[in-house]
Amino acid sequence: MFRIFKKESTNICSPVKGTCIPITEVKDQVFSSKMMGDGFAVIPEKNVVCSPIDGEITMAADTKHAVGMRRKDGLEILLHVGLDTVNLNGQGLKLLAKSGARVKAGDALIEYDAEYMEKQGIDMTTMVIFTSGFDQELPEDIIRVASKMVLRIKNQVAKNLNPNLVFILADHINFAVERARKGLDISLPYSYELEYEQPGITKLAAFFVKNIRKRYQVFLPKGEITSITMHILNAMEGTSGKLEEKESSGVIIRKVTEIIEEHFDIQIDKESFNYFRFKNHMKYFVDRKSRKEEFTDQNQELYDSMRKSYPETYECVLKINEYITEIFHERCSSEEMMYFIIHVNRLYMKEGLLP
Repeated sequence: MFRIFKKESTNICSPVKGTCIPITEVKDQVFSSKMMGDGFAVIPEKNVVCSPIDGEITMAADTKHAVGMRRKDGLEILLHVGLDTVNLNGQGLKLLAKSGARVKAGDALIEYDAEYMEKQGIDMTTMVIFTSGFDQELPEDIIRVASKMVLRIKNQVAKNLNPNLVFILADHINFAVERARKGLDISLPYSYELEYEQPGITKLAAFFVKNIRKRYQVFLPKGEITSITMHILNAMEGTSGKLEEKESSGVIIRKVTEIIEEHFDIQIDKESFNYFRFKNHMKYFVDRKSRKEEFTDQNQELYDSMRKSYPETYECVLKINEYITEIFHERCSSEEMMYFIIHVNRLYMKEGLLP
Protein backbone atom coordinates (compact mmCIF):
# COMPACT_ATOMS: atom_id res chain seq x y z
CA MET A 1 0.00 0.00 0.00
CA PHE A 2 1.30 3.49 -0.86
CA ARG A 3 -0.18 6.96 -0.78
CA ILE A 4 -1.55 8.24 -4.10
CA PHE A 5 -2.37 11.79 -2.97
CA LYS A 6 0.15 13.54 -0.76
CA LYS A 7 -2.10 16.05 1.00
CA GLU A 8 -2.93 14.90 4.51
CA SER A 9 -6.55 16.02 4.02
CA THR A 10 -6.86 13.74 1.00
CA ASN A 11 -4.90 10.71 2.28
CA ILE A 12 -6.00 8.15 -0.30
CA CYS A 13 -3.80 5.09 -0.71
CA SER A 14 -3.38 2.40 -3.30
CA PRO A 15 -5.61 -0.56 -2.40
CA VAL A 16 -3.12 -3.13 -3.62
CA LYS A 17 0.56 -3.38 -4.52
CA GLY A 18 1.04 -2.96 -8.25
CA THR A 19 1.20 -0.45 -11.10
CA CYS A 20 -1.02 2.60 -10.71
CA ILE A 21 -2.63 3.79 -13.96
CA PRO A 22 -5.08 6.58 -14.90
CA ILE A 23 -8.73 5.56 -14.86
CA THR A 24 -8.83 6.45 -18.57
CA GLU A 25 -6.51 3.50 -19.32
CA VAL A 26 -8.79 0.84 -17.85
CA LYS A 27 -9.88 -1.63 -20.53
CA ASP A 28 -13.57 -1.13 -19.86
CA GLN A 29 -15.38 1.90 -21.26
CA VAL A 30 -17.76 2.05 -18.30
CA PHE A 31 -14.77 3.06 -16.14
CA SER A 32 -12.40 4.67 -18.64
CA SER A 33 -15.09 7.13 -19.80
CA LYS A 34 -15.60 8.15 -16.13
CA MET A 35 -19.31 7.41 -16.38
CA MET A 36 -19.16 6.01 -12.86
CA GLY A 37 -16.95 8.87 -11.66
CA ASP A 38 -13.30 9.92 -11.62
CA GLY A 39 -10.59 7.95 -9.86
CA PHE A 40 -7.55 5.77 -10.51
CA ALA A 41 -6.75 2.11 -11.08
CA VAL A 42 -4.07 -0.40 -10.12
CA ILE A 43 -2.81 -3.41 -12.07
CA PRO A 44 -2.21 -5.68 -9.06
CA GLU A 45 0.83 -7.77 -8.16
CA LYS A 46 -0.78 -9.23 -5.05
CA ASN A 47 -4.16 -10.92 -4.50
CA VAL A 48 -5.26 -9.06 -1.37
CA VAL A 49 -7.10 -5.76 -1.88
CA CYS A 50 -7.08 -3.31 1.02
CA SER A 51 -8.99 -0.22 2.06
CA PRO A 52 -7.61 2.96 0.46
CA ILE A 53 -9.06 5.19 3.20
CA ASP A 54 -10.04 5.34 6.86
CA GLY A 55 -13.81 5.11 6.93
CA GLU A 56 -17.00 3.07 7.10
CA ILE A 57 -18.05 0.32 4.72
CA THR A 58 -21.45 1.37 3.37
CA MET A 59 -21.89 -1.53 0.95
CA ALA A 60 -20.41 -4.98 0.45
CA ALA A 61 -21.61 -6.60 -2.78
CA ASP A 62 -23.12 -10.09 -2.55
CA THR A 63 -20.98 -10.98 -5.55
CA LYS A 64 -17.90 -10.02 -3.47
CA HIS A 65 -16.36 -7.95 -6.26
CA ALA A 66 -17.01 -4.44 -4.90
CA VAL A 67 -17.11 -2.41 -1.70
CA GLY A 68 -18.54 1.06 -1.12
CA MET A 69 -16.95 3.29 1.53
CA ARG A 70 -17.49 6.67 3.16
CA ARG A 71 -14.92 8.82 4.96
CA LYS A 72 -15.88 11.13 7.84
CA ASP A 73 -15.38 14.24 5.66
CA GLY A 74 -18.05 12.98 3.22
CA LEU A 75 -15.77 11.47 0.56
CA GLU A 76 -17.42 8.36 -0.89
CA ILE A 77 -15.62 5.78 -3.00
CA LEU A 78 -16.35 2.57 -4.81
CA LEU A 79 -13.62 -0.08 -4.69
CA HIS A 80 -14.18 -2.36 -7.69
CA VAL A 81 -11.97 -5.46 -8.00
CA GLY A 82 -11.42 -6.74 -11.53
CA LEU A 83 -13.34 -6.36 -14.79
CA ASP A 84 -16.50 -8.43 -15.32
CA THR A 85 -15.96 -10.08 -11.92
CA VAL A 86 -19.64 -9.49 -11.15
CA ASN A 87 -20.39 -12.32 -13.59
CA LEU A 88 -18.49 -14.80 -11.37
CA ASN A 89 -21.17 -14.51 -8.66
CA GLY A 90 -18.50 -14.58 -5.94
CA GLN A 91 -16.54 -17.53 -7.34
CA GLY A 92 -12.80 -17.10 -6.64
CA LEU A 93 -13.45 -14.08 -4.39
CA LYS A 94 -13.46 -13.78 -0.59
CA LEU A 95 -15.02 -10.82 1.20
CA LEU A 96 -13.12 -10.00 4.40
CA ALA A 97 -15.29 -7.18 5.79
CA LYS A 98 -19.02 -6.53 6.30
CA SER A 99 -21.23 -3.54 5.62
CA GLY A 100 -21.21 -1.16 8.57
CA ALA A 101 -17.68 -2.02 9.67
CA ARG A 102 -15.16 0.76 10.33
CA VAL A 103 -11.76 0.19 8.74
CA LYS A 104 -8.36 1.82 8.44
CA ALA A 105 -6.39 2.40 5.26
CA GLY A 106 -4.49 -0.83 4.62
CA ASP A 107 -7.06 -3.17 6.19
CA ALA A 108 -7.72 -6.19 3.95
CA LEU A 109 -11.19 -6.10 2.33
CA ILE A 110 -11.20 -8.60 -0.55
CA GLU A 111 -8.99 -11.58 -1.36
CA TYR A 112 -9.08 -13.40 -4.69
CA ASP A 113 -7.74 -16.64 -6.16
CA ALA A 114 -5.18 -15.35 -8.66
CA GLU A 115 -4.75 -18.74 -10.35
CA TYR A 116 -8.51 -19.15 -10.83
CA MET A 117 -8.83 -15.64 -12.25
CA GLU A 118 -6.02 -16.29 -14.71
CA LYS A 119 -7.68 -19.51 -15.91
CA GLN A 120 -10.95 -17.60 -16.37
CA GLY A 121 -9.15 -14.90 -18.34
CA ILE A 122 -10.26 -12.18 -15.91
CA ASP A 123 -8.48 -8.82 -15.91
CA MET A 124 -7.96 -8.06 -12.20
CA THR A 125 -7.30 -4.34 -12.62
CA THR A 126 -8.73 -2.75 -9.48
CA MET A 127 -10.49 0.63 -9.58
CA VAL A 128 -10.95 3.29 -6.90
CA ILE A 129 -13.88 5.48 -8.05
CA PHE A 130 -14.82 8.74 -6.34
CA THR A 131 -18.63 8.63 -6.27
CA SER A 132 -19.21 11.72 -4.11
CA GLY A 133 -17.38 14.43 -2.21
CA PHE A 134 -14.26 14.63 -4.40
CA ASP A 135 -13.50 18.32 -4.81
CA GLN A 136 -12.10 17.98 -8.35
CA GLU A 137 -15.25 16.54 -9.92
CA LEU A 138 -15.87 19.71 -11.96
CA PRO A 139 -12.83 21.62 -13.32
CA GLU A 140 -12.59 25.24 -12.19
CA ASP A 141 -12.31 26.51 -15.77
CA ILE A 142 -15.58 24.85 -16.75
CA ILE A 143 -17.32 26.32 -13.70
CA ARG A 144 -16.05 29.78 -14.76
CA VAL A 145 -17.38 29.24 -18.28
CA ALA A 146 -20.77 28.17 -16.90
CA SER A 147 -20.83 31.25 -14.61
CA LYS A 148 -20.29 33.57 -17.58
CA MET A 149 -23.04 31.75 -19.47
CA VAL A 150 -25.49 32.31 -16.61
CA LEU A 151 -24.63 36.03 -16.47
CA ARG A 152 -25.38 36.36 -20.19
CA ILE A 153 -28.64 34.40 -19.78
CA LYS A 154 -29.72 36.75 -16.97
CA ASN A 155 -28.88 39.81 -19.11
CA GLN A 156 -30.59 38.56 -22.27
CA VAL A 157 -33.35 36.14 -21.23
CA ALA A 158 -34.52 36.14 -17.61
CA LYS A 159 -33.37 37.53 -14.28
CA ASN A 160 -35.02 34.82 -12.18
CA LEU A 161 -33.18 31.55 -12.68
CA ASN A 162 -32.67 28.40 -10.68
CA PRO A 163 -29.61 29.18 -8.50
CA ASN A 164 -28.13 25.77 -9.37
CA LEU A 165 -28.00 26.53 -13.11
CA VAL A 166 -24.25 27.20 -12.93
CA PHE A 167 -23.60 23.66 -11.67
CA ILE A 168 -26.13 22.11 -14.04
CA LEU A 169 -24.43 23.72 -17.05
CA ALA A 170 -20.93 22.98 -15.72
CA ASP A 171 -21.80 19.32 -15.22
CA HIS A 172 -23.33 19.10 -18.69
CA ILE A 173 -20.39 20.85 -20.40
CA ASN A 174 -17.81 18.78 -18.54
CA PHE A 175 -19.49 15.53 -19.59
CA ALA A 176 -19.92 16.73 -23.19
CA VAL A 177 -16.25 17.77 -23.49
CA GLU A 178 -14.98 14.53 -21.89
CA ARG A 179 -17.25 12.49 -24.15
CA ALA A 180 -15.98 14.32 -27.24
CA ARG A 181 -12.34 13.89 -26.26
CA LYS A 182 -12.83 10.16 -25.77
CA GLY A 183 -14.57 9.81 -29.13
CA LEU A 184 -17.86 8.57 -27.62
CA ASP A 185 -20.48 9.02 -30.33
CA ILE A 186 -23.80 9.86 -28.69
CA SER A 187 -26.14 11.44 -31.23
CA LEU A 188 -28.10 14.11 -29.39
CA PRO A 189 -31.30 15.03 -31.24
CA TYR A 190 -31.72 18.60 -32.49
CA SER A 191 -35.24 19.99 -32.07
CA TYR A 192 -36.36 22.28 -34.90
CA GLU A 193 -39.70 22.60 -33.14
CA LEU A 194 -37.98 24.02 -30.06
CA GLU A 195 -35.95 26.35 -32.30
CA TYR A 196 -39.23 27.62 -33.76
CA GLU A 197 -40.86 28.06 -30.34
CA GLN A 198 -37.81 29.54 -28.57
CA PRO A 199 -35.68 31.23 -31.27
CA GLY A 200 -33.95 33.68 -28.91
CA ILE A 201 -32.85 31.07 -26.37
CA THR A 202 -31.87 28.64 -29.13
CA LYS A 203 -29.70 31.32 -30.74
CA LEU A 204 -28.02 32.02 -27.41
CA ALA A 205 -27.45 28.28 -26.83
CA ALA A 206 -25.88 28.03 -30.31
CA PHE A 207 -23.52 30.88 -29.35
CA PHE A 208 -22.52 28.99 -26.20
CA VAL A 209 -21.87 25.73 -28.09
CA LYS A 210 -19.76 27.55 -30.69
CA ASN A 211 -17.59 29.07 -27.97
CA ILE A 212 -17.24 25.79 -26.06
CA ARG A 213 -16.08 24.08 -29.26
CA LYS A 214 -13.49 26.80 -29.80
CA ARG A 215 -12.30 27.01 -26.18
CA TYR A 216 -11.81 23.27 -25.68
CA GLN A 217 -11.02 22.33 -29.29
CA VAL A 218 -13.64 19.58 -29.45
CA PHE A 219 -16.48 18.72 -31.80
CA LEU A 220 -19.90 18.98 -30.20
CA PRO A 221 -22.95 17.80 -32.19
CA LYS A 222 -25.74 20.23 -33.08
CA GLY A 223 -27.98 18.48 -30.59
CA GLU A 224 -26.00 20.13 -27.77
CA ILE A 225 -27.78 23.37 -28.70
CA THR A 226 -31.12 21.76 -27.89
CA SER A 227 -29.74 20.31 -24.65
CA ILE A 228 -28.52 23.71 -23.41
CA THR A 229 -31.76 25.37 -24.53
CA MET A 230 -33.67 22.86 -22.40
CA HIS A 231 -31.40 23.50 -19.41
CA ILE A 232 -32.13 27.24 -19.68
CA LEU A 233 -35.89 26.73 -20.01
CA ASN A 234 -35.96 24.34 -17.05
CA ALA A 235 -34.10 26.90 -14.94
CA MET A 236 -36.47 29.77 -15.73
CA GLU A 237 -38.95 30.60 -13.00
CA GLY A 238 -42.44 31.43 -14.27
CA THR A 239 -41.46 31.02 -17.93
CA SER A 240 -44.31 31.41 -20.39
CA GLY A 241 -42.63 29.13 -22.89
CA LYS A 242 -44.74 26.42 -24.50
CA LEU A 243 -43.78 23.49 -22.30
CA GLU A 244 -47.02 21.54 -21.94
CA GLU A 245 -45.30 18.60 -20.26
CA LYS A 246 -43.79 20.67 -17.42
CA GLU A 247 -46.47 19.73 -14.90
CA SER A 248 -46.75 16.10 -15.95
CA SER A 249 -42.95 15.76 -15.88
CA GLY A 250 -43.10 16.35 -12.13
CA VAL A 251 -45.56 13.45 -11.75
CA ILE A 252 -43.35 11.19 -13.87
CA ILE A 253 -40.22 12.15 -11.89
CA ARG A 254 -41.96 11.36 -8.60
CA LYS A 255 -43.18 7.98 -9.89
CA VAL A 256 -39.75 7.01 -11.27
CA THR A 257 -38.17 8.09 -7.97
CA GLU A 258 -40.62 5.80 -6.13
CA ILE A 259 -39.70 2.91 -8.44
CA ILE A 260 -36.01 3.36 -7.60
CA GLU A 261 -36.63 3.69 -3.86
CA GLU A 262 -38.88 0.62 -3.77
CA HIS A 263 -36.53 -1.49 -5.87
CA PHE A 264 -33.47 -0.83 -3.68
CA ASP A 265 -35.41 -0.25 -0.44
CA ILE A 266 -33.75 3.14 0.09
CA GLN A 267 -34.73 6.73 0.78
CA ILE A 268 -33.14 9.03 -1.81
CA ASP A 269 -31.74 12.32 -0.58
CA LYS A 270 -33.90 14.79 -2.54
CA GLU A 271 -31.45 17.62 -1.74
CA SER A 272 -28.40 15.87 -3.21
CA PHE A 273 -26.65 17.07 -6.36
CA ASN A 274 -27.04 13.61 -7.93
CA TYR A 275 -30.83 13.82 -7.50
CA PHE A 276 -30.78 17.27 -9.03
CA ARG A 277 -28.88 15.81 -12.01
CA PHE A 278 -31.47 13.05 -12.25
CA LYS A 279 -34.45 15.45 -12.16
CA ASN A 280 -32.88 17.62 -14.84
CA HIS A 281 -32.29 14.61 -17.07
CA MET A 282 -35.86 13.45 -16.53
CA LYS A 283 -37.31 16.84 -17.52
CA TYR A 284 -35.33 16.76 -20.76
CA PHE A 285 -36.27 13.11 -21.32
CA VAL A 286 -40.01 13.75 -20.84
CA ASP A 287 -39.96 16.76 -23.14
CA ARG A 288 -38.11 14.79 -25.82
CA LYS A 289 -40.52 11.86 -25.53
CA SER A 290 -43.46 14.26 -25.83
CA ARG A 291 -41.94 15.55 -29.07
CA LYS A 292 -41.46 11.99 -30.37
CA GLU A 293 -37.67 12.42 -30.35
CA GLU A 294 -35.17 9.89 -29.06
CA PHE A 295 -31.50 8.99 -29.11
CA THR A 296 -30.41 6.66 -31.87
CA ASP A 297 -28.93 3.32 -30.79
CA GLN A 298 -25.29 3.95 -31.69
CA ASN A 299 -23.72 2.76 -28.43
CA GLN A 300 -25.11 -0.75 -28.19
CA GLU A 301 -21.75 -2.19 -27.12
CA LEU A 302 -21.37 0.30 -24.27
CA TYR A 303 -24.99 -0.27 -23.21
CA ASP A 304 -24.47 -4.05 -23.20
CA SER A 305 -21.34 -3.61 -21.08
CA MET A 306 -23.13 -1.48 -18.50
CA ARG A 307 -26.14 -3.80 -18.46
CA LYS A 308 -23.91 -6.77 -17.66
CA SER A 309 -21.73 -4.90 -15.14
CA TYR A 310 -24.71 -3.60 -13.15
CA PRO A 311 -27.45 -6.26 -13.36
CA GLU A 312 -29.39 -5.01 -10.32
CA THR A 313 -29.46 -1.47 -11.72
CA TYR A 314 -30.56 -2.89 -15.06
CA GLU A 315 -33.47 -4.70 -13.36
CA CYS A 316 -34.56 -1.38 -11.84
CA VAL A 317 -34.27 0.39 -15.20
CA LEU A 318 -36.44 -2.30 -16.81
CA LYS A 319 -39.18 -1.38 -14.32
CA ILE A 320 -38.74 2.28 -15.22
CA ASN A 321 -38.98 1.36 -18.89
CA GLU A 322 -42.27 -0.47 -18.29
CA TYR A 323 -43.71 2.63 -16.62
CA ILE A 324 -42.43 4.93 -19.39
CA THR A 325 -43.98 2.60 -21.98
CA GLU A 326 -47.38 2.93 -20.26
CA ILE A 327 -47.14 6.72 -20.42
CA PHE A 328 -45.76 7.24 -23.95
CA HIS A 329 -46.82 3.94 -25.59
CA GLU A 330 -43.31 3.17 -26.77
CA ARG A 331 -40.29 1.60 -25.14
CA CYS A 332 -37.02 3.40 -24.42
CA SER A 333 -34.15 2.98 -26.85
CA SER A 334 -30.96 1.31 -25.60
CA GLU A 335 -29.31 4.77 -25.64
CA GLU A 336 -31.99 6.08 -23.27
CA MET A 337 -31.73 2.95 -21.12
CA MET A 338 -27.97 3.50 -20.85
CA TYR A 339 -28.49 7.01 -19.50
CA PHE A 340 -31.02 5.69 -16.98
CA ILE A 341 -28.44 3.15 -15.76
CA ILE A 342 -25.92 5.96 -15.26
CA HIS A 343 -28.32 8.18 -13.32
CA VAL A 344 -29.78 5.38 -11.20
CA ASN A 345 -26.26 4.22 -10.33
CA ARG A 346 -25.40 7.73 -9.18
CA LEU A 347 -28.48 7.84 -6.99
CA TYR A 348 -28.25 4.56 -5.18
CA MET A 349 -24.45 4.54 -4.90
CA LYS A 350 -24.96 7.75 -2.92
CA GLU A 351 -27.02 5.67 -0.51
CA GLY A 352 -24.19 3.12 -0.19
CA LEU A 353 -25.54 0.42 -2.47
CA LEU A 354 -24.22 -1.48 -5.45
CA PRO A 355 -25.33 -4.74 -7.10
